[in-house]
Amino acid sequence: MASNARFAEVAAVAADPARASMLQALMGGRALTAVELAEVADITPQKTSRHLRRMTEVGVLSVHKQGRHRFHRLAGSSIAHMLESIMQVAAEFEPDDRTGTLRQATSLAAYGDQAFSNSCSLVRLLR
Repeated sequence: MASNARFAEVAAVAADPARASMLQALMGGRALTAVELAEVADITPQKTSRHLRRMTEVGVLSVHKQGRHRFHRLAGSSIAHMLESIMQVAAEFEPDDRTGTLRQATSLAAYGDQAFSNSCSLVRLLR
């Protein structure tokens, strides 16, 4: 099992709204350039560069060079599974447009168990 510090480090990567936007854009499976990711996140190229460097250092992204371009993609399927789990749990807490109240999660415990399991698997891979 990974340390609490490593778990927090991996989890923190997706906690930033700009990073979350970039990670969601990469969920499509395509590798994207920093310019494309800056547009998606609506931030400056300098900030994008810092975010991409951090996500690569943590192990969430991989980078490959093709000529003068650097393409960023999710580092593996475990990352995609972790993000899917987070998005699924987040969707359960989206305000319901009709009533303005939170949707009731009928099987939130199952989602939480799966997200925790995926996160633990991811942290083991990143060790």
